[in-house]
Amino acid sequence: MNKELFVALCDHIGDSVPEIRFIDFDRGQLSASGERPPVDWPCCLLSIDYTNCRDLDLEVNTQLVTADITLHVAFPPAGETHNHAPEWVRDTALRMLDTVEKLHDALQGETLGNTVSALSRSRATMQTLSNRIVVFNLSYSTTFQEVK
Repeated sequence: MNKELFVALCDHIGDSVPEIRFIDFDRGQLSASGERPPVDWPCCLLSIDYTNCRDLDLEVNTQLVTADITLHVAFPPAGETHNHAPEWVRDTALRMLDTVEKLHDALQGETLGNTVSALSRSRATMQTLSNRIVVFNLSYSTTFQEVK
């Protein structure tokens, strides 16, 4: 996997969305059962998968890599969001959506300093874990050339 891509992603997210306080590879931090996950809130845990690699130049050992980048953006329980909640409680609890939107705005079309082709969102889902942590799973597709 590509260290330069991981560092560029972390730096860009940290600079563009300072509300996100912890950025790392997803190593199962949110799966810690019975204990508080070892992260600062909100956090962004990254997965980078090479979904297709194609040789471009065998003499120079160059490949065109198609990659999927998945960001697991997690928030601790933040209050009530239902329609009967007081407006200020609901607004506070829904700030997580503002952070997710800001993150998407920072990533959609981003080339990370010409490290990759423009990132393109391919999927977005939301889940609530058993400990009421809310996780937004955002997937982006990109390509880049890797020379070895």
